[in-house]
Amino acid sequence: MTLLKYAKNASAPVNRLPPEILSLIPSPLDSERNLTNFTAVCRYWRHTFTSTPALWTHINYLRDSRGSAQLEMLETYLDRSRHRPISVKLEDTELAGHLSPHLGFVSELELYFSCSEGFRRIAAHLSKPAPIIRRLVVHCAPYFGPDLPIPPNFLGGDFTSLKALFLLGRFMHFRPHTVSLS
Repeated sequence: MTLLKYAKNASAPVNRLPPEILSLIPSPLDSERNLTNFTAVCRYWRHTFTSTPALWTHINYLRDSRGSAQLEMLETYLDRSRHRPISVKLEDTELAGHLSPHLGFVSELELYFSCSEGFRRIAAHLSKPAPIIRRLVVHCAPYFGPDLPIPPNFLGGDFTSLKALFLLGRFMHFRPHTVSLS
């Protein structure tokens, strides 16, 4: 019975589309959830979408509040992107730790946090090499108190491709002696 259903599904017109055309259906503008839903339509769609690394190179707004599902999504995207340059937006200091070993594949990174402790944790992860990162945006929600001190190891890794650095919020005492912006 299963083989019969598979044969019927395989003969559907949408499943006769070449993978190159089918992979154009989702776009980077689609949410991560929608992309994952596309892989659940049928075997052909799952195979096509999971074997198209370019679809898995934009990871948007992963947050603490969504729990372990966010870590699974991050790992899924990192695996399916197959070491293609990725663009990541994180609102989660814990996920930054899981992303840290993969900084060598990150081309754009936006980080959001709301306290000085969150910044210290994120800054520690940015001491790892990130040779292809071109754009780094760090958003710090304003908090009451003195300006945030920039940790000495901030951007201590390899950031040779960095073209744009944005520190948004309350910062001071930043001397980019470890980064050459050209």
